[in-house]
Amino acid sequence: MILVRKGTKNTIGIFQYDWELQIHTINLVNLLSVDCNNKVYLYLYNSTSDIVDLKVDLNNKVEVIQVKTIPIVDFAYRVFRKITGYKISIFQVILPGIAIKAFFASCFFRFTHLIGIEKRGLGWANFYKRSKKQKLVYYSLELYVESDHAHCIGNNTFARKMEIKLAAIIDLLIIQSAKRLQVFNSYNGVSVKQSLLLPVAVKADQISINKYFLHDLLHVEHNKKIILYFGLLRDGRFIEEIVGECNKISNEYLIVFHGSKQDDYTIPILPSNGIWSKTIIASSEINKIVSSAHIGLAFYHSKDVNHKLTAFSSEKIARYCVCGIPFIAFGNEDYEMLKDQFDCCVLITDMSELPQAIDKIEKNYAYFQQNALAAATIFDFNAHNNSILSFFN
Repeated sequence: MILVRKGTKNTIGIFQYDWELQIHTINLVNLLSVDCNNKVYLYLYNSTSDIVDLKVDLNNKVEVIQVKTIPIVDFAYRVFRKITGYKISIFQVILPGIAIKAFFASCFFRFTHLIGIEKRGLGWANFYKRSKKQKLVYYSLELYVESDHAHCIGNNTFARKMEIKLAAIIDLLIIQSAKRLQVFNSYNGVSVKQSLLLPVAVKADQISINKYFLHDLLHVEHNKKIILYFGLLRDGRFIEEIVGECNKISNEYLIVFHGSKQDDYTIPILPSNGIWSKTIIASSEINKIVSSAHIGLAFYHSKDVNHKLTAFSSEKIARYCVCGIPFIAFGNEDYEMLKDQFDCCVLITDMSELPQAIDKIEKNYAYFQQNALAAATIFDFNAHNNSILSFFN
């Protein structure tokens, strides 16, 4: 049973379900736990990460509850569904064993604030809401609004119905930009009570600059200027198109693809000035990777709104800016907004423009670098501390 400790003002439950744990979520959890008036519980189900290490990255004041399901209950529901053809909506969002555990636990647990990470985390958090005094917070990270999108069919149909229902009653929506907020409200047919615009951000004060960290990791000469693609290698990230332009780029540059690859993705054959850096680096070391680059790359397709509106919701962009690395991306209204505010990047419309974009940055490198560092005022998580804590205080 969770009891509010003497001297504790808030008891905060944060729920992440079937979603990889990322450092921006950890930053939020840590911030809330620093205040001695808060007792913070982090509930996780199937949220492991190769990069985030809870023992290293998470404040030891946070109590982590790694929830396990009840196999016999889940099996019984599958049999029931197969025999009757009837589906229980909430069991299509959260496994029956976890839903039942949460239902009975909610009779005893008393949280002042409930934070759901993404749709299923929101549904899980809502199990613990028993009064209007409890504040329900939704941390939205993905916006798949197209009806034919792969993430909007099957089981997620039930998650969508739940999201629409709960969007009307949440006390706070945390989302990355004004444009994404506009899409969220339209998509769910609501105007949320209160919103907090929190770009995907990393802590600038944790940067440990090592100009040649990646060079030494890859055993390449220090005089090579690294053009860095940072993140998951997968379809829709224009890896093949980048490789296709490598032979047009001066040999003074080395194109580095740093990250793991999606299981079903085949990395194209890389040219002599291209290399795949696949060593898994702890989250605390990632800025060393990024800060040893000369120019960053951040390419997303525009087939759905979620990938189109990434200027303020991409960890790539956040890390490039806090490390002072100018970057190249595809131009759209979201990236134009960022560029108009901080001229920290060069935007292109086609990958054939990549060599020219590199030259443009190189000719005025100090200017673009300075502007990237200026953009850190919004991509530094610490800059948002007061606005976050004001809601919980």
